[in-house]
Amino acid sequence: MINFLKKFKTLVPSDIQYTIWIVLLAFFVFVNLSGSVTFLVILENALVSVLIVAGLWMIYAKKETLVAYVLLFFLGFADQLGAFVRALFSLNFSSGTFTLFPISWQTLIGMIGTVYLMLMIVSYLVEGVPRMKYQKSSALILFLLSFLYAYFRFGTTTALILVLPSAIALVYGAPVASALFLLSYFITVFFDFLNRIINGTLGTTNIGYWLFLIVAIAIIGFIVIYILDVLTKKKKQVTE
Repeated sequence: MINFLKKFKTLVPSDIQYTIWIVLLAFFVFVNLSGSVTFLVILENALVSVLIVAGLWMIYAKKETLVAYVLLFFLGFADQLGAFVRALFSLNFSSGTFTLFPISWQTLIGMIGTVYLMLMIVSYLVEGVPRMKYQKSSALILFLLSFLYAYFRFGTTTALILVLPSAIALVYGAPVASALFLLSYFITVFFDFLNRIINGTLGTTNIGYWLFLIVAIAIIGFIVIYILDVLTKKKKQVTE
């Protein structure tokens, strides 16, 4: 069993792995967009998906395959296998139907994708955890600001879960990806504000809501400035 897990990543040809990676990313985007009804919700989910996929792709392009797999699993597939099992166990014998939700092609692909990612992750981990490659950058400040925001708004547990993908990307030498993951959350705060304007529910908010909204918008600005600054510097290096 151990030998199978250790060799699993070599059993799948690299070009097939690359194709599966693209398919899993596409499935992740599809799941995020499915169920979106209004234009604003579609736009929000699309932007969140694009930011996360861009961050994952940057890490994958850096040959940090294990890190990319772990983050994709955490962000998009962690509950897919559980959802399949719960649906399977919801079969009602008298009606012959699944009472939770029907097992569809989406459920099956989610389950298969989860199992594949788990096998790949374990296959890499058997050889050891990859060495961290932290690069000193302003992304660390963005990370700390985001953690403090989430801590004061939601508490310790939620704050840790929210910044975990960003932290992993940061310590493995992908500061821009780390910033993109943070941005993917904070834009949801802005879209919540837009939805409240459309729904006419701004009057039900309190002082805390407005304070956190202002801080979130400020953090969005800092993240965008940081990303543009890094991209500008890289463009100059290429042209020189």
